[in-house]
Amino acid sequence: MVFFMNFHFAIGIDLGTTNSALAFQPLDQGEECGCSILPIPQLSDIGKLEDNQILPSCCYLPTPYEVKHANFSLPWDNDQTKNDYAVGLMAYNRLSTTPELVVQSAKSWLSFPDVNRTAPILPWGNNEIPSEKKISPLEASARYLKHFKDAWNYLMAKDKPEASFEKQSITITVPASFDEVAQQLTLQAARLAGYPDTVRLLEEPQAVFYNWLRTHSPNELSKEIKNILVCDIGGGTSDFSLFNIKHNKGNNPPTIERISVSSHLLLGGDNIDLTIALILENKLAAKLSHQQWTALVFQARQIKERILSNPHEDETTQYNISLAGSGSSLFTSTLTTSITRQEIKKILLDGFFPFCTANAKPNEKTTGLKEFGLPYVNDTAITKHLASFLNGESVDAIIFNGGTLIPSLLQKKLLTLITAWQNDRKPIQLEYSDMKLAVALGASKYSKNIFFNTDRISANYPRSVYIELEGDDSNNKELLCILPKGFEVGHELSIANHTFLLTINKPVRFQIFTSRVRNADLAGSIIHYNSQDFHPLLPPLQTTIRPSKKLEKGIHELKVQIKAGLTETGLLNLQCVTENGEPLSPISFMLKDSSTSQGSENKSNINENDTSICSAPQFEKCTQLIDLYYGKGTKQDPQDKTATPKTLIKDLERITQTSRDEWTLPFMRSLWKSLSQGITRRNRSLAHECAWLNMTGF
Repeated sequence: MVFFMNFHFAIGIDLGTTNSALAFQPLDQGEECGCSILPIPQLSDIGKLEDNQILPSCCYLPTPYEVKHANFSLPWDNDQTKNDYAVGLMAYNRLSTTPELVVQSAKSWLSFPDVNRTAPILPWGNNEIPSEKKISPLEASARYLKHFKDAWNYLMAKDKPEASFEKQSITITVPASFDEVAQQLTLQAARLAGYPDTVRLLEEPQAVFYNWLRTHSPNELSKEIKNILVCDIGGGTSDFSLFNIKHNKGNNPPTIERISVSSHLLLGGDNIDLTIALILENKLAAKLSHQQWTALVFQARQIKERILSNPHEDETTQYNISLAGSGSSLFTSTLTTSITRQEIKKILLDGFFPFCTANAKPNEKTTGLKEFGLPYVNDTAITKHLASFLNGESVDAIIFNGGTLIPSLLQKKLLTLITAWQNDRKPIQLEYSDMKLAVALGASKYSKNIFFNTDRISANYPRSVYIELEGDDSNNKELLCILPKGFEVGHELSIANHTFLLTINKPVRFQIFTSRVRNADLAGSIIHYNSQDFHPLLPPLQTTIRPSKKLEKGIHELKVQIKAGLTETGLLNLQCVTENGEPLSPISFMLKDSSTSQGSENKSNINENDTSICSAPQFEKCTQLIDLYYGKGTKQDPQDKTATPKTLIKDLERITQTSRDEWTLPFMRSLWKSLSQGITRRNRSLAHECAWLNMTGF
């Protein structure tokens, strides 16, 4: 365990789909010192500042007129750091007036592998905003995190350098179901926001449990409690985790272990809002524009929240919906309709929380909400997903969390259902106050436990990882287990019984599979593939072995082994090593090429692992330059008769403002679309041939 004695505060950040928050505890006042929520200064409108414990996870992209004339200044801004956007309350409020200019659900997009998550694709589906004005899910997440950092330094570190945000113990929460790529992108967003390298990630259900432990002793858990379910249903995801309680002898506190987590389920309050909006759209009997639809979803959300926060309201109460008509006419008609409280409750209870049996499985053949961009689950019955996750496991106690589960109506529904699954054995509900802030408060306690090296929840790797082996029979795949389920954080292992032959300077691709149900597979074992147990949920792995002074001259192939491990932050770390154990190039995830992703709006696949290589306009210039020499009908730059492909690499270095040694594999791969045109056109001259071969790795 590493201690950072210069830390003065333990900070926990809930980076939520809908709302975010920051909690903190002082570290120099003992373990028992209380936890606080930082009131976040944020714009509620242009020129209006407001403090709020919650930072809505929304980003408003102003119009060109507003950028020029409006004041988006925050207390910590100066002439050099003036923002041309607003995050938080103002962005959320603009959903009712100009929803097409508001970025939402960046966290959900950050976990979606079928788009380029570092490309400017948000606000999604909006063709009115030029692509250069849009932002990526990565950048949106970085903006929220930066706002927290700036607010902290403004409120807590004035004239106190030791209290600066960059010097504190910081934990950011992510869904337990986030895969390794989404976790790495979250850390990348933190780096873009100026966070220190010591930042940690924590699973949100664990943070919820830590929050309960913040005000309760583990010894309060009776001997009858063996399994505790944390059911966290927020705005964007449903996240289930099961914890095992091992009661120790004497007065020693029980040992708590997180034993399983659910699959990644894009199912939560957003789905409810969309479903209500679809019903309202049918009532309106009108074809809605993108702006009208987004405004309708916002009104649907407000109605849902009003109903759930007023349990004693009359069932026949009607809620009116009003949308501005489309068109430029001054007298454009307004679209109106209404919906009753009873209709909304029926949508909730029948569509999202229906009764089902303990062995129920989600229906994968029903129509989901794919048309809205994100891969929402097909079956919206949260109860079926919960039954499938538990798979017969007993639940002795339950902790509820998430904005969707704040209403007691839905908590009681789930308790009643689980009780029925267990032959009328009712789980104990472990209660606490303020569910909206639980994740941030729990993350702060975790940061403090790390500092004082006090008891923590044990949480080993929740799935096993496999690499596909090459074979002649594509219908009979074989997989090599490189990391077993339950592997301990902070450890590593080498797959010594299998050697791979890699070609130097040539990209190598590994298809990776994961499994949550294979509990007995050992590292190095070869398993026959089946579609029920294994899922290719992660992108392929990639690496390129570069020549080094340590490698003998003339070697074109190298025998390597794979070393796997988990960092202290819980991230998967894979590396190629020689047979002698010498570390070589790390293996990274190959993010999906947005140019081939269905529905992606980005046309240029700029380096997906390091956005600092070049900007979108710079990348466009790179491809234009390559097209001049290898595009159809072009031989040289018409503006410069002396232009020659001999200087192609130097010119590209000048455009990107980086040397070729700094170009990453994803960036080179993104140039291939233009270079591939030169396969049959590189014979235009010897210079064309040499430049093309050099660019493609020869």
